[in-house]
Amino acid sequence: MDIICPAGKELTVTAISGSTLKCVVHIPGQTSLGPVTYTDVGSGTTRELQIDFNITGIKYSHTPGTGLGSCTDGGSTSGSYTGSALLTGEKDNGGTEHVGVFQKVTVPSVDELTSESSPVTLTGKQVGAGDVSSFTAGTVKCKEINYTATTSTPTTTVSVTPSFPAKTVGGEQNCTSFGFPGEVDTNGCTYLFHIGTATAGTMDVVCSAGKEITVTSSSGGTSKCVVHVPAQTGLGTITYKNVGTLATKEVELEVALSSIKYSHTEGTGFGKCTTGSATTGSYTGKALITGERDNGGTEHVGIFLS
Repeated sequence: MDIICPAGKELTVTAISGSTLKCVVHIPGQTSLGPVTYTDVGSGTTRELQIDFNITGIKYSHTPGTGLGSCTDGGSTSGSYTGSALLTGEKDNGGTEHVGVFQKVTVPSVDELTSESSPVTLTGKQVGAGDVSSFTAGTVKCKEINYTATTSTPTTTVSVTPSFPAKTVGGEQNCTSFGFPGEVDTNGCTYLFHIGTATAGTMDVVCSAGKEITVTSSSGGTSKCVVHVPAQTGLGTITYKNVGTLATKEVELEVALSSIKYSHTEGTGFGKCTTGSATTGSYTGKALITGERDNGGTEHVGIFLS
């Protein structure tokens, strides 16, 4: 609940004994007070709405009065308010015809990853122009990333193991880091995708104790910078798109992460980064995820979001 007041106005509670002022409590406009709960009462056109207040954290101040029992001057953010009210509706035509009022609860839809057989083995590859990570020290670009997972379906979460080859299929350096050859070592860390909805998923970086993802840039055997990405949760946004039909159905995911926590260790020589840390890292990329029957074979299984 919000308390809304015109400019310069506030709620006041005045305590008086006889004609002597004892205390004035001042409650200004404020937002997000709660909790407030609602219960439907009755049925049909006699429906009413019971409102129960159990509010805490109210901001207020008080002005002292005089004499015995007067309050002191002060203020706090620990005010509370409890009570109940019954809200009745009438047709807005000047009459007294009862109109049913009631709450309508909308539950956000949550998508699930579904496959034509379960469990299913998932394999994925980076698609598009390449994945790009940005840090204060510079950018990291990788041409090829592979993903593997095995999961039962339907599910709203998928734990995926990423891998970053040092070289591409053509023998070229796969990743560049801050303008130097780069290598990404996951050190056993995985990605936990929370599907949520097709357009609003998130991702966690999950690592064993003491482990983290590292990105090392070097030149001629000399380390220029090491970026450390620790375990963290709630990174987003991940969007999903169903691709193909029937047994060839695949899922394309697009990653646009922000607010990544990281630190970097200074290297040596020309082009080295400095030691530092931030929570402003970003990561963008696309991948196409394919399903295979979890029996050691290569039989394609359709996967899709539903």
